Amino acid sequence: MRLFSVAALLAALAVGSWWLLASRPAAADPSAVPAAAPAAGRVPADTAGTLRIRAVGDVMIGTDFPSARYLPPRGTSVLTGVLDLLRDADLTFANLEGPFLDGGSSTKCAPSSTQCYAFRTPTSYGRYLAEAGIDLASLANNHAQDFGEEGRTSTMDMLDGLGIAHSGRAGTVASVEK
Repeated sequence: MRLFSVAALLAALAVGSWWLLASRPAAADPSAVPAAAPAAGRVPADTAGTLRIRAVGDVMIGTDFPSARYLPPRGTSVLTGVLDLLRDADLTFANLEGPFLDGGSSTKCAPSSTQCYAFRTPTSYGRYLAEAGIDLASLANNHAQDFGEEGRTSTMDMLDGLGIAHSGRAGTVASVEK
């Protein structure tokens, strides 16, 4: 059984990214160019003992605010093209770019604003996150409070109902065991 926490995941990603950049050979040496990565969606032949983590940001399944015309048609998902990539990981982490809420109101943007965006995804669209294999979701971003505490609470309740761990509210840490 593996235990993952958001803090440990983010720390590992930060250290790993730094290490990759710090240890990368100079680009001027053509012989130092690393071998090509496997094609997207393909699992390398030798995966014994590896931990596969997918981390994706700014997941926006659609918004019905200010109009439902910004939603994909019912029964379709904007994640369809990347499902295999998301599902083949041991842990799939996503940053949700807005709250999941049915109804509610936003005071974030002025009614005539063309430079302000508030997002609200119907809770019924949450099933697409589960179908994509999302294990862990971050709610810490600039759109988390687009519909106030009602939107954040609705999102957390929806994720709980789908079995997706989440973090983002001050003082919260999420863990996933597999």
